[in-house]
Amino acid sequence: MASSKPKIKVKYSNSFKAKQMRIKNLPKLKDDVFMSMTKRNARLFNKNFKEGIKQNSFKLEKLADGTIIRKRQLGMELPETPLYGKGDDRKKDSYINMLRIRKLKNGWKITISKQMHWSKKIKLDYLYNIHEFGALIKRGNGIVRIPARPAYQKAYEMTLKQLAKLEPKGSGVKTAINQLINTGKQDLLNKINERMAKQYSDFGLLV
Repeated sequence: MASSKPKIKVKYSNSFKAKQMRIKNLPKLKDDVFMSMTKRNARLFNKNFKEGIKQNSFKLEKLADGTIIRKRQLGMELPETPLYGKGDDRKKDSYINMLRIRKLKNGWKITISKQMHWSKKIKLDYLYNIHEFGALIKRGNGIVRIPARPAYQKAYEMTLKQLAKLEPKGSGVKTAINQLINTGKQDLLNKINERMAKQYSDFGLLV
């Protein structure tokens, strides 16, 4: 009968010098966790924005009948869906695909593309302001009212609610860092990383 290997118990030093060394190595560990968190958050927000528009789940103001007819004549896939337009047919220059995920020094952020919309009449970041907040546009001798359809705000609200459920009280990075400094253990940091890996999978995000 094969003998089982004895368990090795790791003893962590609680001396002042040991804590100093752990603090010295902390920025790399902390940045790795925060980078992963902000990347997850940015990708989740981008996913919510796209799916919310395509699935018409944000309850945005409906399109005018004339607009729907014109979109049908143009052969658009979802003519009754606000903000979708040519949607996924235009990978980078459609409204639904205008968000960009940028890497920063200590995290990731969402920005809005400044390139031209597929219609070649207006830039995407300017179009965002029109749709998000509404506008009055002079056309001929009349004024056209474009109602606010705040998909960005709706996606942001949805993402915040999801993140609030993901990070229960007492399981945050601050607690994990305190544990690491005072005891040398990384149990909570490891749990955070494992939890985020699962969240990537649960939300259909790429790691």
